[in-house]
Amino acid sequence: NNFPEVIDSIKKFLEDLPTNLKILKYKESPELYIAKGLVLSLLVFAFSITFLNILLTVLTQNISFSLTLSILFSSILSFTFFILYLQLPSIRVSSLASAIDRELHESLYVFSVFVNDKTPLHISIKNFVSSNPNYKLSKELNDILKLMEFGGLDILSAIDKKIELTPSKKLTRFLFGLSTTIKGGGSVKTYVSNFAKDEIEEYRNKIRDAGRKIGMVLQIYMIIILVGAMFLNIIISIFSLLQPMEGIVETQFLISILLVPIASYMMARLIRLMIP
Repeated sequence: NNFPEVIDSIKKFLEDLPTNLKILKYKESPELYIAKGLVLSLLVFAFSITFLNILLTVLTQNISFSLTLSILFSSILSFTFFILYLQLPSIRVSSLASAIDRELHESLYVFSVFVNDKTPLHISIKNFVSSNPNYKLSKELNDILKLMEFGGLDILSAIDKKIELTPSKKLTRFLFGLSTTIKGGGSVKTYVSNFAKDEIEEYRNKIRDAGRKIGMVLQIYMIIILVGAMFLNIIISIFSLLQPMEGIVETQFLISILLVPIASYMMARLIRLMIP
């Protein structure tokens, strides 16, 4: 009897969950999604406590110790799983938003080519979507066409409906401005072109800023790698002279051969994250 109250209590801490589920086109309600998370967490707990208890009992030969440790680790594991499960829609929506924003400057520019004040907007959208199916923007704008076709909405109502279901804040701002332009009788072509130009200029600024930051990071990286590796090898050599140690050559080899590539890989990943 208390199960619905527990779900409602959890739902209060997840204000974005209903919207995120709609954006991701999940058919289930927030209450059902939370209930599934609780059930799955209990299954994770049951499976992990059984597996860990058997494993630890075999290793330690101490049943009470194994059971206590199994309960502790299983509780942490199931709780972590439940938290991640609840945050999964938010993570997926953020990922979708990032994917849309990453190419929005380019896709909007291409879309502006298809827009013409003499051509109905839904026809321009349809032409853009059919010609550029790989853009994330195409998939978002195609939802507008679906709302018109299957929902019986006009273009303005479909845009307003899509505003509520768009993961990207930038795209939401674009659609809101597009809706306002249509309502005010303004030029859709001019609005889309200007918005695309602003996005391209913002992207160029990000590229310039990223280039400066990457240059600074590379300089620091070169200093750390060259000076750091040499410094560590010198320190190890000095210690080996003061107090003979075994494996000195192998240690220096590991520093030179393993640490440098690992640091280089991490630096490459960092640079990739810095590129807009």
